[in-house]
Amino acid sequence: MIDSESRTEQALRTSELSYRRLFEAAKDGILILDVDTGRINDVNPFLFKLLGFSRSEMVGKTIGELSPFKDIESNQVMLERLQQHGYVRYENLPLETKDGRKIAVEFVSNVYQAGDCNVIQCNVRDITERKHAEDEIRRFNAKLEQRVVERTAQLQAANQELEAFSYSVSHDLRAPLRYVTNFVELLQKDAGPSLSEKKSQPSDNDLPVGHTDGKFD
Repeated sequence: MIDSESRTEQALRTSELSYRRLFEAAKDGILILDVDTGRINDVNPFLFKLLGFSRSEMVGKTIGELSPFKDIESNQVMLERLQQHGYVRYENLPLETKDGRKIAVEFVSNVYQAGDCNVIQCNVRDITERKHAEDEIRRFNAKLEQRVVERTAQLQAANQELEAFSYSVSHDLRAPLRYVTNFVELLQKDAGPSLSEKKSQPSDNDLPVGHTDGKFD
């Protein structure tokens, strides 16, 4: 019995040590809150360095009492949401660190059982670089779309100018052609019979090659 209890205690200590190592080395921020009061019981190094605080400046306070989280919902509202849904999530939470830097984080709180009691764990992921990249992509796409709009407008204007030019050329060519046609019609009316008579009489040019008037040299 004693050996069994000893092994259980050893396993618990090993598990706690492993968790502590993960907690301390995590590259995401981690907060452990009291489930009843919402006050911070523990905070890992990544988070207090990210926010510019010391551990002692954070432990014992609620999240809303820390200046970076001043715009987050009240502690009571968050606790009620946790009790109702089991989690609270902010996909893009803007924060201002103690030294005035603007960052964006993904914030997720969950209630889970630790031993004989429940605790709240908050995971805080720094997404500042990702947001900057997304913003840059959006700016690039907006510029590209604007260029497409401008280029389309230029092409439309060029097509309209080309259509206007084609219409002008077509209109300018019709007038001389009408004059020529009218002149030919008048000529045919005035000289039609004589032209037909001349056409009916063969000329030397109409004779076959080698044909003469019966004269030989």
